[in-house]
Amino acid sequence: MKHSYLMVGLAVLGLAGVLGAAAPGPENFAVVIGDAHVCKSDPTDAVVQAIIDVNLVFKVGEVQGYSFGICTGDESVAKGVAPAVKDADLGEDVKTAKCGEMAQFKRINYLAGGVTMGLVVDFDALCKLPATASHRAARITYNVLAAPVAAADCTPQFTTDLTLCGTLGKPVVAAVAVVNGVSIPFGGAENKNGQITVGYQAEPIFVRSDPNADARLDIADGIWILNALFFSDRYPDNQIACADAADANDDGQLDASDAMFIFNWQFMDGPAPAAPLDGCGKDPTADGLPKCVYEACP
Repeated sequence: MKHSYLMVGLAVLGLAGVLGAAAPGPENFAVVIGDAHVCKSDPTDAVVQAIIDVNLVFKVGEVQGYSFGICTGDESVAKGVAPAVKDADLGEDVKTAKCGEMAQFKRINYLAGGVTMGLVVDFDALCKLPATASHRAARITYNVLAAPVAAADCTPQFTTDLTLCGTLGKPVVAAVAVVNGVSIPFGGAENKNGQITVGYQAEPIFVRSDPNADARLDIADGIWILNALFFSDRYPDNQIACADAADANDDGQLDASDAMFIFNWQFMDGPAPAAPLDGCGKDPTADGLPKCVYEACP
């Protein structure tokens, strides 16, 4: 059924080409493929996900449809990265392409070598796409198979290219825009291929309730927290480099209650801070605290 709809749509576009004016040149159309840098904390993850936006540039209007492919080359496997499309969503401008309504024909296909997309705005050729610097066509989520070694700064360790192509599918899906029923290659200077880079950052280790990172748990830790929170102008060296270490009560927040928690624990038989306490370790509790830099642990 989808093929019959497409044939009807292309037939209508062809009729428009007979009746319409000459089509503009390729320099007026471009495909901009976004980039994604994925940073994961667990180097054993076999699969990570990267999200790419695909936008089109139309320097002239009256666009009746378009199609294109995004290829992932074989060199990705050699690099240790094998991206595969997990999901693809229609861009917001596709949903309003037909005079404010969803485009009449739209299709995204997942293939072994990449992804293809085709769109016909309106089989009656009454609604057309205007000139725009950014037509939001699609958002693609890739599964990337890679297991690099953790690095301190999440340096990209694997890169895979996403290239505009007209070689995918049977029959092959061309990379073209359609104006007046005529297909025009995407040849604008704005054409941009995308990249997915993958890096892994080791999860930080620290000792809870040791915000001054002197490897000692004592009254100075609570005082350090109060100095950092309330008297930073007088004690500029009392900075908290590892918020998790200062989060003594492990509530995911950094405030005066952490200092009070330390004093109660040390002098009033209060509860002990949560792990890691007896040595360097990872935070067992997920929270939104800033990145931790704790120099007392190797």
